[in-house]
Amino acid sequence: MSNPSTILNPIINSVYPILLDQDPELMKEKISQTKWSKQEILGHLIDSGRNILARFRQSLLQNHLVFNGYDQDESARTANYQKLEWKLLVDKWLAINQEIAELISDIPEQKLNFNTTDHNFHQICMRTILANKETSLGYLIEDYIFHLEHHLFQILPSYRKVIK
Repeated sequence: MSNPSTILNPIINSVYPILLDQDPELMKEKISQTKWSKQEILGHLIDSGRNILARFRQSLLQNHLVFNGYDQDESARTANYQKLEWKLLVDKWLAINQEIAELISDIPEQKLNFNTTDHNFHQICMRTILANKETSLGYLIEDYIFHLEHHLFQILPSYRKVIK
């Protein structure tokens, strides 16, 4: 894979104005009390971005790919994203993803593609990998983009995914 920032930057730059153009009231609509609204999904992407940014930074300081998990439902609940202004959420989403793209653009290829079985991707990734299978930081980055696109499609049903 080429540097993943070449995939992430076009996604965030093309989606940002589309997100801004959404009706804030429609973004707050919930189909049930147990499901997130589109606004809460965007808030989850902000939480996810913060967590993955910390993992990417941590990966540069260690020789393994084992990271703490986080309770995404509790995180979204305590942030109370449903009450925030839509534009503020969209701007936060853009800012965290720009920071992620900047960080990953500077990760050396050797670090990006170094394979190890010392990971917990079977617990933290959306596209899980067996605990004893070799994988890399590049895979974790690609999984983040896959996760991001999964939720962008939930918010914007016309969104066309880059990573399938």
